[in-house]
Parts: sequence; structure tokens; C-alpha cells
Amino acid sequence: MNSYRTAFIVYFIAIFLPFAQAQNQALIDSLESALSQSYDDTNSVKLLNQLSWKYMQHETEKAYHLADSALKISENNDFKSGISTALNFRAIANNKLGRYDEALEDYHRALPIAKKLGNKVKASAILKNMGIVNERRGDFEIALDYYFKSLKIREEMNDSAGIASSLNAIGIIFRILKEYEQAIEHFEKALEIWEKQQDQTGVAYVLGNIAGVYYFKNDYEKSLKYTLFSLKITEELGNKYAVANSLSNICELHEELGDTDKATEAAQKAIDIRKEIGDKRGEAISLNQIGNLYARSGNYNKAIESVLKAVEIAEELKVKPILKNAYESLSSYHHALRNYKEAYENYRLFSQWKDSLFNEDKSKQIGKLEAKYEFEKAEAETKRIQEEEFRIQNEKIKRRNLLQYSGILIVIVILSLSLLFLGKINVPVHIAEGLVFFNFLLFFEFILVLLYPYIDEWTGGIPLWKLSINALVAAVIFPLHSFFEILLKKRIIK
Repeated sequence: MNSYRTAFIVYFIAIFLPFAQAQNQALIDSLESALSQSYDDTNSVKLLNQLSWKYMQHETEKAYHLADSALKISENNDFKSGISTALNFRAIANNKLGRYDEALEDYHRALPIAKKLGNKVKASAILKNMGIVNERRGDFEIALDYYFKSLKIREEMNDSAGIASSLNAIGIIFRILKEYEQAIEHFEKALEIWEKQQDQTGVAYVLGNIAGVYYFKNDYEKSLKYTLFSLKITEELGNKYAVANSLSNICELHEELGDTDKATEAAQKAIDIRKEIGDKRGEAISLNQIGNLYARSGNYNKAIESVLKAVEIAEELKVKPILKNAYESLSSYHHALRNYKEAYENYRLFSQWKDSLFNEDKSKQIGKLEAKYEFEKAEAETKRIQEEEFRIQNEKIKRRNLLQYSGILIVIVILSLSLLFLGKINVPVHIAEGLVFFNFLLFFEFILVLLYPYIDEWTGGIPLWKLSINALVAAVIFPLHSFFEILLKKRIIK
């Protein structure tokens, strides 16, 4: 990150964040006051959903129950938009609480409703959230597919905030896959958008993710700097979920830097917060970290005890990455204690989860997904350009036709006016007849030009039918021609 961005973040933390937490609490108080005076109607649903979102980061279980209440009222009132939003928020809460099957079930219910209502913003958000659930379970290919679908909708809408969110999510997948340059590229794009919008939550998330890239590149000092920036913002926002994630990352960094005491302190703070907010997945990660810290101090039995607790939670949640890391750690600890049978068994389980989590075929498939997205994006751009060119060409044709129609009308008007004056000047009869004939011929052609698109549509382009309609138009005009010809002859031949 360049010096400009570092300066911006320092300024951002110092100036904007002191007001954020107070404003958030004031809004919660206002919403709760309005809810107490509301009945079980659509207004109550909107208030419950807003409150659910406000509580999502620091009281997730409460957020779930608020969304659940909104869902029940929405279903009773057949309020489709309320149902979709409540299902989405309930799924987000389930995701944060580690209830992944329930989260996906709610998302699959919410998505078709959002699409049917034509709510692209909500549909895109649901797709991204479905990606998050699959990412946490270690299904990276499925997650990336959802992220690209979400990004495509956001780009169609020109929704900067949504684009940033999807770019950030895609960057996380590339970071996991060790595609660090692509990860940084996506994170930098997301950060640029969130900086412009002064979105403190977005800035905090992407800083933490950039820190993660530097961690995997073994630049621990730089990673720690960005993680501390992220932690400062999330603490000011009161986002306990994100605070715990930052503390967990700080634990890893201090461990790599050899400061076991600071690492242990950060891990303990993280697990306390995660237990408080009911973040089981996070609790399993912290238990794994604490096990590693015990092992560093030579207390392998305590390490095994802690990691086995992590395994129990991870198996319940079906979280592949945590299981992979846990079995790898257990194999190492048992080997250190010379429990070779247990070491081998845990290593076998580690290999099994590693293979199921990611392999070369999945890497190729993920590459295909990215290529598919780029192709569809290029195809959409080509289609847009073609449609624009077609529109411009149509405008030119319309302008040309308008000028031609106007010209024909002007000629007809001039000829008609000249016919009115024929009685006042001496003109041979055959010239007068010629002028009348030419005037009506122009009028006939003008009518045919105007009717041509409709005639073609009515007849399907069949020559016989087109000729029949032309003859019908001529039959209508012929009596008029005869009438005016006789009238003009009387004016000329006195």
C-alpha cells in the first residue's frame, strides 16, 4: 500500500470513527422506539429487519431472532420483499453462528423471491453471501462461482459499493489459492472504492485481507501493521465479530515473530469474544491456535486437548479447512510424544481432508470460472457496443426518413398550392392534368412509404399480399384524383 493510502487510513481513523459507534447506538434506540409503537404489519417487518442488521455484528443471536420475527410477520401478511430480506438476514446470522446448512437453506429460499421481485441488489447480495458460506466450508470452486455471479449483477447496475464487496470476496479466494498477485489486485480495487465512499467497515475488511496476503508472503511486520489498522477501525465500530478475527490474526503474527506472550494474550481475547457472540467456527480456530501455542512451550498434552475441542466443533460444522489444520497439528504433537500410531492416523486424516479441500483439478476448474467470467464480461461489453451502434444507426435512419418525409410533404404542399392558382393563369389542359397526376402520384408514394413497415408486418413479406394492399390504397386514392382533376379543369376551362 502506498504512502497516500496509509496517510488516508490514519486520517480516517482519527477523524471519522469516534462518531460511528455513538451514531449506531442512537439509530438502534430510535428503531426500537419506533418498533414499540408499531403493529404486526409491513412497517414492523422493515423495523425488525433494520434492527436485525444493526445487531448482526455484536449480538448475532439477537439479530437472528429479530429476522425470524420479521419473517413470521411477513409470511402472515404475504409481504414478499420482507420475506426475502428476513430470510437473507437470518441466513447471515446462521452463517456467523456456524449453522451453514440452515444458512444455505434460507438463501435458497430468499434468492428466487428477490429475482421474481426484480430486486437485483438483493439478489446480488444473496449470491455473494452464498459464496461466503461455501468458502467457509472449503468449497472454493462453488464460492467463486457465486462471487462472480454477484459481481456481474453489480457491474450491470454500476453499483460501486457492491462491486467492491464482490472484488474483496474474490480476492480472498485467490489469497487462499496462493494467487497473491491476483488477490492484491482485487483487494486494491475494492479498497480504492471504499476509500472514496469513506466506508469504514469496507476499509477495515480489505485491510485485514491485504494483511493476510503479506502474512502468507512471510512479511509479518507489514502484515501486523495493516492488521492493527483494521483492528482499530473494527473496535471503534463495535464489530465484535471482526475484532475477534483481527485478534486471531494478531495471534498468528506474534507467534511467527516469536512473541508467545502477546500471541497467547490475543488468542485468549479472541476466543472470549467468539464464545460471547456464539461464533463457533471462530472458536474452533482459536482453540487450534491455543493448541499451537501450548505445543511451542512443549506442553503437547494440553495442545492435543485444545485441538481435539476444535475438531469436535469443526466436525459439527463440517468446516474442511479447520479439520485439515487440526489433524496436521495433532499428527505433529503425537509424533513429538512418540505416539507414532496416533501420529500416522492423524496424518492420514490430514491428507484426506487436504485432498478433498483442494487439488489440481479444482485449481483448473477455478481458473475456468475466472476465464468464463472474463469471457462473459467481454461478451456483454461487445453486446453493449453493438446495441449502442444499432441505436445510433437507427437514429440516423429516423433522421434521414424524417427529412425525406418532410421534403415530400413540402413538395406536395407546393404542388397543391400551385394547382389552386391554375385558374388565374392560362395553362394548357394537358399540363394541368400532368400536374394533378404528378401531385397524386407523389401522395400515393408518400402513403406507401409511411405504411411500408406495417404492410411488411401484416403480409409477412409475401409479394401477392403486398400488391393487394398497394392496389387497395390506389383504389382509395383514384376517386380523389378524378374528383380534383374534374374540379381543376372547370377552373381552367371557363
